[in-house]
Amino acid sequence: MFEKNKSAFELLVINKFGKIVADKIDWSMPRVICIANNFNQYDIDAVHAVREMRCCFSLIRYKKFNDLLLFEHINPNQKQMNKTTMQTQQVNSRLVVINKENNYVFMERYKKSLDDIKFIFDTLKDYVVSLSDDVVEVPLKHYTVFRRNINNFASITLRQKKILMHYKLNPANYQLTNKLRDVTDRGHLGYGYLQLIVQNKEDIAFAKELLAKAYNEN
Repeated sequence: MFEKNKSAFELLVINKFGKIVADKIDWSMPRVICIANNFNQYDIDAVHAVREMRCCFSLIRYKKFNDLLLFEHINPNQKQMNKTTMQTQQVNSRLVVINKENNYVFMERYKKSLDDIKFIFDTLKDYVVSLSDDVVEVPLKHYTVFRRNINNFASITLRQKKILMHYKLNPANYQLTNKLRDVTDRGHLGYGYLQLIVQNKEDIAFAKELLAKAYNEN
């Protein structure tokens, strides 16, 4: 549902706020939020039916008490909600957004990777989350995104024999090689315009350098 309306939504954002803001839209977990002073049972049942089709809708009810405004997040039929529901967990003093289905797919891919690739992945992930407490890790089905506040700044895609790092950096500012590529106009799994292919431990230092730059510039 969201994919069909993605272009229309982006156009509305461009017209209202400009292309720079539109380029920052995070489509990893899209949802519709409905805010009203009350909802009837039909509204709640309808949202639950849509959720069964794996479309994320949230109902938020507000109440005004003098000068205070209270927001209540309504979660209909919580026990029956789809197992792919997103959860935010605190892991080692940092936030990790967990999706059970995506996490299972990722762990299967991790198990099939070479030991050296697992070591590189763990090293880079530990480094990026050590940059600051405001770094949030978002594991998706095909790659893991890292964001600061609400801005994604890098991602890691795990393959059996290599790792693809993507950075939200301007490729025009770098000397491109067969390992460091501009993927702005190429279809790819990952978040960012600058791609680094990491195949051995010697590539770790440069990968960390770019992670720090992406974090600081976003």
